[in-house]
Amino acid sequence: MNEASLTAQESTDSCPDKKQPRRIGSAHLFTLWRLAGALSSGFILAAAFPPAGEWESAWVGLIPLILVARFSLPRHAFSWGFLAGCVFWLPSLSWLLRLSANGGPVFLVGLGWILLSGYCALYMGLFLCLISWGLRRLLGSGSPQTSGAIAWRRLLSLVMIPVIWVATEYMRSTLLTGFPWNALGVSQYGNLSVVQVAAWGGVYAVSAVVVIMNTALALTCLDLFGRTQEKRRRFRPELATGLLLCLACWISGTRTVATLRTQRVEPEVRVAAVQPAVVQAEKWEARTVENIFERLAGQTRLALIASPQLVVWPETALPGPLPHDEQSARFAAELAGEGVPILVGAMEVSQLESEVCCWNSSFLYGVDGVIMGRYRKKHLVPFGEYIPFDRLIPSLQRWAPLGVSCVPGERMKVFSLPGTQVRLSPLICFEDVFPELSREAVQAGANLLINQTNDAWFDGSSGSVQHMSHAIFRCVENRRPMVRASNTGITCHIDRTGKARILLGSDEDAELPGFAVYGVSIPTDTSGSTVYTRFGDWGFALPCVILMFIQMGIMVRESRLSRKALSPA
Repeated sequence: MNEASLTAQESTDSCPDKKQPRRIGSAHLFTLWRLAGALSSGFILAAAFPPAGEWESAWVGLIPLILVARFSLPRHAFSWGFLAGCVFWLPSLSWLLRLSANGGPVFLVGLGWILLSGYCALYMGLFLCLISWGLRRLLGSGSPQTSGAIAWRRLLSLVMIPVIWVATEYMRSTLLTGFPWNALGVSQYGNLSVVQVAAWGGVYAVSAVVVIMNTALALTCLDLFGRTQEKRRRFRPELATGLLLCLACWISGTRTVATLRTQRVEPEVRVAAVQPAVVQAEKWEARTVENIFERLAGQTRLALIASPQLVVWPETALPGPLPHDEQSARFAAELAGEGVPILVGAMEVSQLESEVCCWNSSFLYGVDGVIMGRYRKKHLVPFGEYIPFDRLIPSLQRWAPLGVSCVPGERMKVFSLPGTQVRLSPLICFEDVFPELSREAVQAGANLLINQTNDAWFDGSSGSVQHMSHAIFRCVENRRPMVRASNTGITCHIDRTGKARILLGSDEDAELPGFAVYGVSIPTDTSGSTVYTRFGDWGFALPCVILMFIQMGIMVRESRLSRKALSPA
């Protein structure tokens, strides 16, 4: 079936004619073909991320979906894209269901999982709707075209489709507080050569490279199976362009990794990350307080044998809030007094006027037991750390998991480590997923990023691996190393090339207490900041968003003109 006949079939589907019963069977087959395309794309893309982690599948996962868009009207393409998005997001976010094992109501957890997956799927539906319209304008509806026009229009399609993908991905990452989880480029976190593109345009640039290859292959499929033997072209510029671009990215990335690893970076500091492995259900129980202190003290003192210059505890490591819980405050001060500063994760409670305020905070304790610096988490998790609109409707706060909504911090903080050139910036929990926060910290002077997290909420799932994969891009985007300390899950060190040294977090020890001491090379020359650090998303993602809205404006204008032409005079 060629392009012209498929396009004609689409018209038949949208305007069924009872006088043509012979077309009903072929219409059903065509619908089944598009259904298979949407489902297969969803499954293949899901396989690119943990737990399957078959990152190679991302390079072909969008091909069936692009073919579906080519032979669908835009309004139908949205539905097929939404279906593919649901098939992708439901298994990708299945780790959220583990919340029910840690006290979350089963019904609300399941509902939240379905609603969040459906919300994310809307952006894939928008993507397919827009590229369907664009492909029909660029490649036509089967009308004859010169080979030169086809070549140029296919090259424009090779640009248009990645631009729309990046734009919808960026919108999902920023609108309504943002959910930048599992961008397509994140699937390549183990493919270091390609990941280096993030230093230029962030993770969105890596997504664009993957989509370009998918588009080139999809357009080649159209040429191979949509033309007669006599009209098939031997040279396909879209495929050649896609292959050359991916090859250039791979070669450039390989050279960058080799260059950065051969450069001697001074100084090197020793950072100890402690993983207490406290079961989430026991973190706030009075009977387990002594056990938590014993685990933290035991692992910290073992780490001190390796003479680290900094010890990092995970998010909310202390069982009591600071500064009012005297036992927790005294415990942290005494351990720091043994000779090494400790970056402590803890809840912070304070009385402001007539209101009790709660923060998810990180405290840097000096060797004299005095707090040297404090960072309050800036980007809070909706429905986890606060309830939206609770300031307008105070009664909503009783639904907050902590009984009261947390207050967000005002800005990123940079702490100087005494006796070293280290200027570290904490990122609490999922803050390492948001590119703008790491970039803000680096612009403020941070040369070491510290992620303090508690992935015990999702023990037994792929959530901790997916979480860690995002941190790799923050290091490449800004060319800064990171140390992650997790209560359970993955405790690791990531260098500025994105290479992760995971000493805790394998299948066997992800939920066991322990510690790891890393030698971290600290870049002190800030003059070599990356393009992404300097310009952020204005260098790539935001221009894609602008182009997408221009296309949407043209679509709306054409739709209005079409309705006006069809309306009776």
